[in-house]
Amino acid sequence: MAYRPWMVDGMTITGNGDAMYMGLRRIQNDVTESVINWGDNANPDAFGADNLVFRFTRAYQSGANDDTDVSSLAGLQLMRMTATDGGKVGVGNLWDSSTNGQPQRKLHVDDAADTALDAQLRISYDPLSTFADFWVSNSGELSILTENNSLEQNVGINVLNPTEMVDVNGNGRFRSIPQGAGDVLITGVEQSAQGDYALSYLEFNNNDQTYLAGDGTWQPLLNNAACVLVFFDLV
Repeated sequence: MAYRPWMVDGMTITGNGDAMYMGLRRIQNDVTESVINWGDNANPDAFGADNLVFRFTRAYQSGANDDTDVSSLAGLQLMRMTATDGGKVGVGNLWDSSTNGQPQRKLHVDDAADTALDAQLRISYDPLSTFADFWVSNSGELSILTENNSLEQNVGINVLNPTEMVDVNGNGRFRSIPQGAGDVLITGVEQSAQGDYALSYLEFNNNDQTYLAGDGTWQPLLNNAACVLVFFDLV
């Protein structure tokens, strides 16, 4: 059993070869922990340590899905903690008792959100009006959606007050860009003399009778145009 000598001031529940204790653990004089403890027997099954699970139930209805429905026999699963690999916490209702159904990270949010409006994770300044949502689609794509009173906001990396949709203080790198996909020209507007540039793009207009003027616009190529066309063979 998982009993310890400090399990004195509290309640102990045993069953199925396992145990749970809720109570106090004395550390030293006037220093005490409030403990929710669950324990395994000496011979854990093939699925590893037992879990601490938070569930909510209401009136039972036959046919309701376990873990995802409050009316099911098991109830709605809200959170699961496992002691496997040093302890992991899973938030969501999609966990099960199989090895692959356990949380895979120290904090693992698992929810089949259909749209970004039902994103899996929110960090907020105000829960209703100022927040950032992190949504993973069914194809594994990550979207970061920021909002302040229904207005889109900026994302900063190592920046306290970002002024662009993505504001990076430091180097950025794009890898494995497909060849032949470049149908825009990336331009940079200098914000300061310290290498601060705001990046934007200029679309190609697919008109070989125009040229890119010095002001960043496409202008008609006239017979008397004061410009010189230079062709580069990029290798």
